[in-house]
Amino acid sequence: MCPKCHALYWYDERCRRESRVGSPVYNPCCRGGKVVLDNLNPTPSPLSELLDPLGGPDSRHFLDNIRMYNSMFAFTSMGVQVDERINAGNAPYVFRVSGQLCHLIGSLLPLDDEPPRFAQLYMYDTQNEISNRLGLFSTDDSLSAPRSHIVQALSAMLGQHNCYVQAFRSVRERILADPDDNLHLRIVAHRSGDGRQYAAPAASEVVGLVVGDLDTTHHDRDIIVQRRSGLLQRISSLHPSYMPFQYPLVFAHGEDGFHLNIEYSTTAPSTSSSVRQHVTMNEYYCYRLHVRAIGCNILLKCSRLLQQIAVDMYACVEQSRLSFVRANQATLRSETYNNVRNAVVNSDMFGDTIGRRVILPASHVDSPRYMFQNYQDAVAICKHLGTPHLFITFTSNPAWPEITRNLFPGQRAADRPDLVCRVFRMKLNLMVRDFRDGRFFGPVSACRDRDRIAIHRNSNPNMPAVEHQNNQNQIVDEHLANNPVSRCTKLTAWFELNAIDPFAHSLTYSQVTKYYTWHEDEKVWRYRLQGDRLARMHFVHPTAGDVYYVRMLLNYVHGASSFQHLRTSNGVLYPTFKEACNALGLLNNNTEWVATMQDAAAMASSPQLRCLFVNILLFSEIADASEL
Repeated sequence: MCPKCHALYWYDERCRRESRVGSPVYNPCCRGGKVVLDNLNPTPSPLSELLDPLGGPDSRHFLDNIRMYNSMFAFTSMGVQVDERINAGNAPYVFRVSGQLCHLIGSLLPLDDEPPRFAQLYMYDTQNEISNRLGLFSTDDSLSAPRSHIVQALSAMLGQHNCYVQAFRSVRERILADPDDNLHLRIVAHRSGDGRQYAAPAASEVVGLVVGDLDTTHHDRDIIVQRRSGLLQRISSLHPSYMPFQYPLVFAHGEDGFHLNIEYSTTAPSTSSSVRQHVTMNEYYCYRLHVRAIGCNILLKCSRLLQQIAVDMYACVEQSRLSFVRANQATLRSETYNNVRNAVVNSDMFGDTIGRRVILPASHVDSPRYMFQNYQDAVAICKHLGTPHLFITFTSNPAWPEITRNLFPGQRAADRPDLVCRVFRMKLNLMVRDFRDGRFFGPVSACRDRDRIAIHRNSNPNMPAVEHQNNQNQIVDEHLANNPVSRCTKLTAWFELNAIDPFAHSLTYSQVTKYYTWHEDEKVWRYRLQGDRLARMHFVHPTAGDVYYVRMLLNYVHGASSFQHLRTSNGVLYPTFKEACNALGLLNNNTEWVATMQDAAAMASSPQLRCLFVNILLFSEIADASEL
């Protein structure tokens, strides 16, 4: 048990770095006492009885169909595709979604030709509110069909305890009294009280009425619900009403969900401005989902609705992290994460051919390397950077002989997606190579620079790209190279170190980490005072072009002071890194290719190694292929 918040753990969930034998330490629940949140308010009747698995037939029916009953009273719709196909068998229930998850709210009243939905059911035809809600979930299955007496009891409970239900119904009375009023409902985002405390809020604290035209005085994240509109409005996951609107049966009193500025609870808070003082979204939801020895957590009683809430919480955290990464590309040290393991997996040659690139930091797991923008973003990029030279649509053909001759009797191409993908990648690589070398459409000098096949980065689109082939920006993205925060990298700091340290001047870049440590705050290399460290460099795929040859030179050149120094051999400055490698004799035998395969073998699977080997054969100059 965590001594701070009484969360229950398995022994192997301990923090191994901080734990000692017989005295395990656990902190994901409350960060060692920093996160302290009150439990939700006591569950009112009859919901408390319905959540009891031993409460009788109504209770068992309610728990089996709790997602339906929650949706019946939700103020917002979940804008995501729920995949129910996975629950076709007799296995335990699974909640799975596809697409970006968001919560949407409509207007106070529906359009004349549309039925009421979600929050509109609290406003429209309240004399028949129960039948309207039941009509949305009609089914021929008597076991899963909603029961009217349960719906009526839950409706009365929410009307008595839920501040949002009370607010919507007060607006309904205002409209009935004066149908000509131009009313809007404002859901307030700012909370003046302590976000750690869970006193049941009053309706006047969370909503307000706007009479007449809207103004610009409301807070940026306030939700303005118009009287009648055919549009849906997306609610920010940072709004305190985000979860209560979607899960009224969990937040029966309308308690706030996560929002900004929930402070840590510490006896001696740090006064340093660099130390975070507020609870993060991940910390908040982790605290809420933990099983504890004291108190009653209504979340853990919600059966299948718990799975939906957990997925919703996870999506909020991930989307928040991705939004931060996308909005802070200029300040993140993104070049650190280029040309690493994903190059082996994807044989990725050109990042620009994918569209706008957003590089994720190493701390972000279980996500794709690239985040794709929508069509409008792509149009905006083209307007800013210039039109692309060429877009290619390339479709795999199951009748290709490379596929059909490798199928077993009676087997179809659809049965071998691995084979289809392998052949598709091979053909696409061949096509890109022919295009790059001018053999696809004939000589096209302006398009020969492979970094600009899709969306070029040249600020002057009329300048031939071939003039910039040897530019340093092929190694470091322009926006990173021009950014003062990321201009000083480990590599450029090594250049500076070689100019002032004779011992460092005798080392290659791959050897420097054995004797020196990198200080991120000062962005300098300092001599290692204790012990040695095994030196290792990030793997780079051979098809990465100049980046690969730069890595090759860094393993052989001692004491380089600049990129020009790397391209210099025997006093001659070569125009490309590849020519410099050739002059040093690094491309005249198979030694480097063997080293490349050995580096990849440390982290790549067998199919990835085979793909790497084929790419080396296709796109590299090998002295003896059979020997390799």
